[in-house]
Order: sequence, then structure tokens, then C-alpha cells
Amino acid sequence: MAQQQLRVNQQLGHYRLVYLLGQGGFAEVYLGEHIHLKTQAAVKILHTRLTDDAGPTNSSAYADQFATAQMPQSFSQGHYSTAPSYPYQTPQHVSAQWQPSYPPIAPPPPMNTPPYQERKSGGLSRRAFLVGGGMVGAATIGGIVLWSLSGHSSTPSLSTTLSKAIKQARGVPNTQTDTPLLTLTGHSDVVMYVRWSPDGAFIASGGMDGTVLVWTANDGKTRMSARSTVQPPVSDDYVWSVDWLPKKDVAKFAVSFTDGTIQTLDANTSQRLASFGHYPSPLSVVSWAPNGQYIAAGRTDNTVIIYAYPSWNVVTTYQDHTNSVKAVAWSPDGTLVASASEDTTVRIWEPLSGQTRLRCIGHTNSVMTVSWSYDSKHVVSTSSDDTARVWDVTNKQAALVYHEPGGAPIGDAVWSHNNRYIAVYGGDGILYILDAQTLQVVKQITTGVAFSQSWSPDDTRIVTGCYDKVARVWQVNI
Repeated sequence: MAQQQLRVNQQLGHYRLVYLLGQGGFAEVYLGEHIHLKTQAAVKILHTRLTDDAGPTNSSAYADQFATAQMPQSFSQGHYSTAPSYPYQTPQHVSAQWQPSYPPIAPPPPMNTPPYQERKSGGLSRRAFLVGGGMVGAATIGGIVLWSLSGHSSTPSLSTTLSKAIKQARGVPNTQTDTPLLTLTGHSDVVMYVRWSPDGAFIASGGMDGTVLVWTANDGKTRMSARSTVQPPVSDDYVWSVDWLPKKDVAKFAVSFTDGTIQTLDANTSQRLASFGHYPSPLSVVSWAPNGQYIAAGRTDNTVIIYAYPSWNVVTTYQDHTNSVKAVAWSPDGTLVASASEDTTVRIWEPLSGQTRLRCIGHTNSVMTVSWSYDSKHVVSTSSDDTARVWDVTNKQAALVYHEPGGAPIGDAVWSHNNRYIAVYGGDGILYILDAQTLQVVKQITTGVAFSQSWSPDDTRIVTGCYDKVARVWQVNI
């Protein structure tokens, strides 16, 4: 028990180990808390040692024998890193309501635990990774996380799921990947956000490497790069959101970082225009008003703040949400703001008065994304309940529900500029193009693991931000 207690308060990736939940013959399970978001997840540290004889080459070849294995209870690929000695896995969606299925061991008293130290070994030994919603058994081979849900007779053994896990961890789907028009290479970690500029000239991408990059959309050349202005730099100060000012005659965009700061930048001049906020502050997701005079910031303290730009004076503080705000979007006509929250609701409200026009109730778990139709009549939202829902703002009612097919949490959903289509990432390495009137699939693009997507202004292309550290541009022929 003494060894287990020494791990309490250590940090693995973005999670701090709070206390030991339980242990068995081959692993220990800890309650982990995200150092920025304060959300919780289970962290399982394996005792099993895997020698170099089961290295990446042999293991991949072995796993390919099981390419047809099914994982009905699989989890989506999140952030994975081979940090010294302790590779770790973070899920794309971690439920803040997760609870262990058995009584936890009582939390030990606070300890002055030394910071995490590198532990080198000749083989692959203890490996840490994170899951949401259940106990998972796994192995780590050559820096690839392999997992299988335990305690379910319908789930194949770990050995029969290796191929799918390897392919997903590498960002490679189980079927032949479609060929992108462009691959934008420059990030050194997962690309979490991508947004196409309103004039079609640029693509902005934000990564977990702490950088926001701007590319020329036609040839994929790097235009500019920016990081947080906090000095000294804060650990894990990665990009939290990106949004362009929706005007075609300018190329300005806002970016928020996990250290709580917000910047505005100009892609034409490659200059920083303004920087706002300080560390530590609540995390913000940002949306720029169509007239350029306001920026909405949805925050982890349950509020949305409307700032006047460029003075950064607070105009409105919206306080109707009861949990963290995960997404915020200004309507294209500039009259309303939609905000999505871990309280399972989407709320439509007036940005200057703060008056709620519509509470969209129907999701049963955290709402992660929100996007307006370009006629400002509908909103689409995605949730950790594995659905996308279309809300009729004009008639104040739920219109349609789409159930993801991928066996993993649903991802981003964005409306095309012509209002005819919605692009939804299905959690299975496939981007589904849906008819906005029926939510029927009209096209599939096999993208690999992706975290966000954005349409080109003419709706002929889509860019995806990918797990394998790149952004990819895809042709959309419908």
C-alpha cells in the first residue's frame, strides 16, 4: 500500500492522481482529476511488463491477424503521449459524472509527494491510460495503447482486438482511408481545432503542442504561428478554441488557450492584434460577433461573457448554465448566441440583454459542440450521449436526432454554408455528410481519428483536425 500511496498527487499527462480507487493482481486504478478542467476519469496503471520481444513490429503483425475483430464497447481515441516511462491515454470525452462501480478505498491523507520522475527500464513496463465510464483492461506495445472493456462477456479478449486499437491509435481507420487534397504538417501534437477563414484563403489550426498555425488553403504553406503570451510558459497551455471574424474582407481570428488567455490575430499581416486575460483564469471557448464589435467567451465557471472588442469591457455575463460551457456560437445574423454546456442543455439567448430565448432540452449527457445554420434558423449540437440534435430556433422545438454509428463518442458537427448539409464526425474514423433536412447520410469520408472539421466557404472542401498531428483537406463531391 505504501508504494500506491506514493503515487497519489503525481501528475500523468494532464491528470493528477487524487486517490486509489482499487487494485488487483495486475493493475491499480486511481481517481484522476484534469489539472485544467477539473473533470474526473479513472487512471489504470498496469503491473504487467512487456518485453522488447513484443515490440511494435512483431506486435503489429500479430494484431493484423485480428483485423475483423469487433469492439462494441470501445472508447474513442483521445490524447496519447509517450512521455518518459509513463505513456498515457486521455479520452476524447470524459464524463464528469463518472463513479466507480465499487466502493473506493478511503483517500489517504495529503502527502508531500515529489513531482513525477522519469523511470527508465529495459522493456515496456508500467503504462498509464485514462478511460471514462468503466473499467478497462489494456496492454501497451511500442507506444500504442490497446484496450478492451472488462467484465462484458460480449467483448472479445484483448488479443482479438489488437488490430483495431493499433489502427485507431495511429489515426488509421479500419477501412481504406480516402485520399486528402492536402495534408498540413507542422504541429507536434494532436490537432484539436481547425477553422476555415470566411474568405477561403486561410485555414487556422490549434494543437495540443500549444501552437496555433495559419495555412494558405490552396497550397498548404504555413502563413503564421502563435503561442500563448503567458511568461513563463504554463505547462500544457494548448489551444482551446479558434474562431474567425465572419467578414470576408478581413482575415482576423480569435484563439483561446488553456491558461485562460485569449488573443486576436491578423492572418494577412501575421501580427498579433491584442491579448487578454491572465493565468490562472477559467478556460474559455470563443466566438466572434459578425459585426466584429463583440467576442463571446464560454467559460468553465458556467458563464458566458460578452466582451466589447477591442476594449475587452464586459457587456453581458450570462449565468443561466449550471455547469461548464463547452461551446459557444454567434448566430450569422448577429442577433443571438447559442451556448452548449455540461448541464446537458443548449441555450439560445440575446447577447446584449442576456435574456434566454430558448432552452433546448433533450440531450442526456454533456453537450460538446454547437453550430448554426447560415440562415440563423437552426442549431445543431453534439453530445456525449452519442447523438447530434437539430433544434428549430424559429419554432422553438427539437427537429431531428442523429444517432452516431461508430461505437465511440460522437465528435464535432458543423453546418455547410448553403444550409443543405451537416458534417458530423462519427467517432469511428469516418466523417458523415448528412442531409440537413432529414439527417440521412449522403456521403462518407474516411478521415481517421479527427477532433474537429470546417467547411470551405464554397462548400467544396472540408478540413479536419486529426489525432496524428496533422490537418487534412478533403474534396466534397455531393
